[in-house]
Amino acid sequence: MAERAFSYLGDDKSYISYLETQLMMALSMITREEDTIPQEPQSPRSIQFVQCHPQIDSQSRFNLDGKPAKWKRQLEDFICAIPSEAQWADARTKAGIHTKDRNRYALRLMLGHAAEAPLSEVRGSPIISRVTHTEHEGLVLRGYRYADFINSCVDDQNFTISVVAFQKLIFVSFCVVMLQTGISQNTTDNMMRHYFHQCKDQKTLEGYRHGALWVNRCIAALLANGWGHKSWEIFLLEGRSPAQFARFAANEKGSYAQVANRLGQTKVPVMEHDWIPLEQICNILGYGTLDDSPVLQISTQFTDSIGYVTHEPVQQLMLPEPLQQIPPGALSPFQLL
Repeated sequence: MAERAFSYLGDDKSYISYLETQLMMALSMITREEDTIPQEPQSPRSIQFVQCHPQIDSQSRFNLDGKPAKWKRQLEDFICAIPSEAQWADARTKAGIHTKDRNRYALRLMLGHAAEAPLSEVRGSPIISRVTHTEHEGLVLRGYRYADFINSCVDDQNFTISVVAFQKLIFVSFCVVMLQTGISQNTTDNMMRHYFHQCKDQKTLEGYRHGALWVNRCIAALLANGWGHKSWEIFLLEGRSPAQFARFAANEKGSYAQVANRLGQTKVPVMEHDWIPLEQICNILGYGTLDDSPVLQISTQFTDSIGYVTHEPVQQLMLPEPLQQIPPGALSPFQLL
């Protein structure tokens, strides 16, 4: 038997099969090398290292599937839930503010005049003792008193949900004003914890305040678009939480403009169902135009000038019946605290 070129144990038939297999493997390797495009070797000087610093935001990191971020979906849901003009009356009915009495009651609750917490109880609170002598104690007491009042409101289904959600916006907006008037952040945070009950961390409370600013800027943009008292009423009808507005502000603080842009320009009439505008009343009674009348100056300096809305009995003030039908948005509680 002839000597084999490869060391292989087996008969001739299996050895031939082995050789054919080895030949096929060698031919396939040669074919792959011939198909490869030759490249000029690069000199070390031609190699450049580029530093890459990809900017991936928190939303993109968790939305690699192409879906919109959660906060964007919530903002879209908020905008889509705003009732159209044809749906507005039904939305008021659902929120429980469809009658003049319910309107007036909602305003009273928002302004804290229905059942105020006794000031003596607030003064005795151990939290109030943390206020330093350099801070405006009266302003702080007012915030504590309003927080206690909100907590004392009884449940009333959709009406309570809508009003309490709006009360929260008023309260947090008040806290924003406190900070800007010199009250310390620690004192403000403690007052917010007194209302929210839970041990909210500083970052969460700050987020709530940013959310309140987002809401007020959104209202201002809607006012500029001609939405009038409905600019505030939208947030009463929606009944969203401070946490949701905080997310809107945290992810894109200018996203409030999307609400105004989507709703567009309009002209909400000052008069609804025989309301009498204040300017017309001033002219009839001889006070002159509203811009030149001392009535406007007085109303901006003394919030008690709207006492006919916040105190009973309204009839004693001898105001025309239509003036008792002012919706909650017509006189914004944001401006009255």
